[in-house]
Amino acid sequence: MDIPVSVNPATRTGLWDERNLRWYLGSQLVSFCGTLLQSSVLSLLVIKLVPHNAPYWVGIVWALGFLPGAVLAPFAGVYVDRADKSLILKYTSVLGVIQALALALLTFSGLITVWQICLLSLLGGFVTVLDAPTRNAFIKDIVLHGHNVGPGSQAFSALWNVAQFVGPGLAGPLVLAVGYGSAFLINGLSFGGLLVAITKMHLGHLPPRELEPVHPWRQFRSGLAYTFGEPGIRLGILLSTTIGIFGFSFTVVLPVIAKEMFSGDYKQVYSYLGGSHGLGGLLGSILVISLGGRFRAKWLVIGGCVLVGSCLLLLAQAGTDNLLLAVALMFLAGLGYMFSFLALRGAVMRLARGPLMGRVVGIVLFFFFGSMMLGPMLAGALIENFGSPTFLIISGGGLLLIAMSTPILPGINQLEPKQEK
Repeated sequence: MDIPVSVNPATRTGLWDERNLRWYLGSQLVSFCGTLLQSSVLSLLVIKLVPHNAPYWVGIVWALGFLPGAVLAPFAGVYVDRADKSLILKYTSVLGVIQALALALLTFSGLITVWQICLLSLLGGFVTVLDAPTRNAFIKDIVLHGHNVGPGSQAFSALWNVAQFVGPGLAGPLVLAVGYGSAFLINGLSFGGLLVAITKMHLGHLPPRELEPVHPWRQFRSGLAYTFGEPGIRLGILLSTTIGIFGFSFTVVLPVIAKEMFSGDYKQVYSYLGGSHGLGGLLGSILVISLGGRFRAKWLVIGGCVLVGSCLLLLAQAGTDNLLLAVALMFLAGLGYMFSFLALRGAVMRLARGPLMGRVVGIVLFFFFGSMMLGPMLAGALIENFGSPTFLIISGGGLLLIAMSTPILPGINQLEPKQEK
């Protein structure tokens, strides 16, 4: 008998009754839109600065932003479990504003270089390594009803896909209208939403924070033991990492693909492709959150991999200048990616115990950041040496292999929640 992938529908109605969660998710939407707008425009700016080696440099800039997380995320998770999460978010938001304003000032002044972008991307990565696990783990603190943690985490992820539609969709038109620096300025302003939201939340239900009488190193080891001792979490990490390398990395180099495979202004083409992918991801998020309980998690993962992999293979064979077909394929790819991603995220967040949430999230992000660092670098190298179609064929084939192997992986049934009696 099929087991639902999310909470009992009878309890799902309480999600949007959570006042804190409404404020938090609203602020995250504003912040995510600013972040992805900046990331999209940054890739376009790199292509302008180094047009002859653009695939390499786009991959390197993206990878540097995730390098600190690929090294430090598990240790950041330990700190998040021991510290005041709202205070961490205030500090990281201020640092995010500083990084965005630095990019804006350098761009407006005409002094910006690719090396400066690399340095600021790396510095931003050090902020992200603490900010990302805190944003994820904070959900468990602010909700008043435990059954809303899983759906709240999925809604949190869904907002990223709203931003994936808004960010790339606005990147090209904004650059053409007012230039690159304006996008960085907008991102700096977007961090203010989270600062306002924290002041509006009711956090009186949280007990006074007391440091556990355990050395941080022992906490780190306990987090590792729990994460890799739980079959569902372990498998969720494995699948998320491999799917991220093959199924998400192409979105990082999408501006390069737009320039190489299509005629016309690549900035505008990228806006069509990136916006369509984000719109598909948004629809996928809505479907998983509202209807996901009717499907097993493993079938969402398999179906998502098959859909994305098939779209990438078709895009590679479609030939140049078939923009309408490419936009449709990007929409379906975004839809499929969210089927897989949200099914895995919901399972992992549901299985993580409250006191260990920060550590589990930190370890999950360690592998996520690793895939986000490795994937774009490989993508850039493949496109530079073999072209975009070859890269798309490799990515699509990898996803189809993941789909074929998923049903036989040990612990696959652990991704499903236990039935409520």
